[in-house]
Amino acid sequence: MKKLLGITFGVLGLGVIGFIALVAYENTIYGESDVANGKQKYVQNCLVCHGERGQGDGLIAATLPKTPVNLHKKFGRLNPVKSGIIGAVLDGRDGGMPAFEGVLTKNDVNDIMAYVLVQNGETD
Repeated sequence: MKKLLGITFGVLGLGVIGFIALVAYENTIYGESDVANGKQKYVQNCLVCHGERGQGDGLIAATLPKTPVNLHKKFGRLNPVKSGIIGAVLDGRDGGMPAFEGVLTKNDVNDIMAYVLVQNGETD
């Protein structure tokens, strides 16, 4: 029983270390966020669906087949892994989110995430 408990804690520890390493790696590859660029790209590409503060309440949100995601919740501090979010923005999602590959870069999306957090009172 003690051996099983030790193995369990070891696996959990490795998972936590891996997660921390992934977050640190992503922060390194995307670099410092440019909130001004994030604002510009957000206004051009996201505002109409996601609203002023990214809460899914944009001007056309009610007319869409699927309610736009609340970006503030999606980008919040409880979800620090950026690669999945960036992939969703660039690739799009069936039934709602259009693909922005070729319109936005990975760094643009990273900047947009920072801008939305700032708009909601969170600092980058």
